[in-house]
Amino acid sequence: MPFYEISRADIRQHSRNHQRNLVVNQEERRLFCLTCYSHPLTVSNQFTTFWNWINQFHQARRYTGHTVAAFTTFEQAYTNPNSSLADLAHITTLLIQSIHFTRLSVLITEICFYFHTIYTHTDGYQNPVTQQLINQTQQRFHTPVPELLPNNPVNNPNMANTDAVRNGLHAIFGTHGKNIRVEINVIKVDFFYGKTTEDPVSWLSAFNRAVVTNR
Repeated sequence: MPFYEISRADIRQHSRNHQRNLVVNQEERRLFCLTCYSHPLTVSNQFTTFWNWINQFHQARRYTGHTVAAFTTFEQAYTNPNSSLADLAHITTLLIQSIHFTRLSVLITEICFYFHTIYTHTDGYQNPVTQQLINQTQQRFHTPVPELLPNNPVNNPNMANTDAVRNGLHAIFGTHGKNIRVEINVIKVDFFYGKTTEDPVSWLSAFNRAVVTNR
């Protein structure tokens, strides 16, 4: 059962914990588990566009409620000028780690780069992910050249150029993802779901404090 940075032994142990009714609080929940994070009743059109891309081109097989929440959290952080690339990379890592793939075709650094770059150039997956964009994004990752991708009309401080994103991800993850920890969030911060009872400013402040602590 291929997941990024999650072993079969971890999955089996978590399944046994469920059978023994040991998953009783937030600390025992696992982002890859559909029992812990069941599918929401509905998902946004943007998430559907994202899922169609990662399902078709990277053999993603199954997502959880955690995946959907992480996608929403990324949207909130992306539009906040106080978010750093490290914050966005942290959220993206949790999103990718929650997905079950048929096989892992690329390194986690690479698929995180694709997610971020395509997000930027489709206006948050509001526009279709074209084959041309996919090809250009892959070429940009493997062969740095003058900017190939179309200009994004959204003026956003997190719309870093693709070289900056790639180099930043390598710096954060390590070239082959060696810096990633499975239990990446030592301090737990609930995902932002966009509910009326949630304050995105307060949430992001808590998230940023956790990112600094967990580094």
